[in-house]
Formats: sequence, structure tokens, C-alpha cells
Amino acid sequence: MKFLIILISFLWTFKGRDLKLEQLKNYKVSISHSENKIILKGFPSEEGASTAWFFLPDNIKVNPSDTLIIKLKVNANILRLRYFLLSKDKRLYKLGIKFIPATGKWKELKIPLDNLKNFYSSNFPWALVPDKKIPLYIFFENKTAGNFEVEIEYIKLKTSGSKK
Repeated sequence: MKFLIILISFLWTFKGRDLKLEQLKNYKVSISHSENKIILKGFPSEEGASTAWFFLPDNIKVNPSDTLIIKLKVNANILRLRYFLLSKDKRLYKLGIKFIPATGKWKELKIPLDNLKNFYSSNFPWALVPDKKIPLYIFFENKTAGNFEVEIEYIKLKTSGSKK
């Protein structure tokens, strides 16, 4: 993972670096690097679900006024993009969901984090990294049963004070 810090924004790039993407148990996704991108592929057989996820380190501050920017290409299935933002009081997560159809074309998503819904749970996503209060989780999942393929070029966080 490579962090490019400009003012108060950051960017994940995938050229020649390792990005730690995780998988939920029993939801297998092939995670590979190719040139400047990450490729996620799922071939679910039983329950029909594929999920890969990652999170921001707990030393990065994320505010509801920030915007998540993701450049991706969905090649197979409909992508269900779920993102969980830790509330300011750090007592619950706020959930947002976007569905992106498979078009095979690159798309830059701009996702404001100010309109998320409260997500009440005593164990998810808390139990994924139990010793930390993670500011933001992002999940890449297939919406419907069947093969799943997504390419990710970059993920940025535009902070409310940033012009980039």
C-alpha cells in the first residue's frame, strides 16, 4: 500500500505495492495485482456470495463531511459496495450501500459520507479488527449469485478541507 499525502487527503495506488484486502470466512475472492490495479474475482459455489474488504488504519481521521472516491470497473455481476464509517462518538457504525452494474467500463464513484444510516450491531463490523476502533471499512461484494469481477485503480478520501 502506498500513501500519497497532500494537504489532508490521501490516495491508495496499487502499482508494485501490496494492499491488504481481507476475506470473510467462506466468502472466497481471488485478489491479484496487475499493473496499476487490484483485481477481485469470486466464483461462489454454494451460497453465491463473494466478499473482499479492507479498512483505514485507526490513526487516520475520517469525518462525515469527507468524500470517498473510488475508480473501478465492474466486469461481472452487480457490485454491492458497502462502507461503514465509525460515528464521531465511536459508539456505532454508520452504513452506506451503493450498487454498481457490470459495464466493463471505468467509473469514478464520488461517495459523500454525510448521509449514512446508523448500523446497530454488537459484533459486526467490530469483530473484524477487535482490538481497534477502525474509522472506515469498505466491502466489495457481489449483489446476486454468480461470478464476480471488479478492478480497482484507486481509492481516495477527499477531506472537507481539501481541494483535491
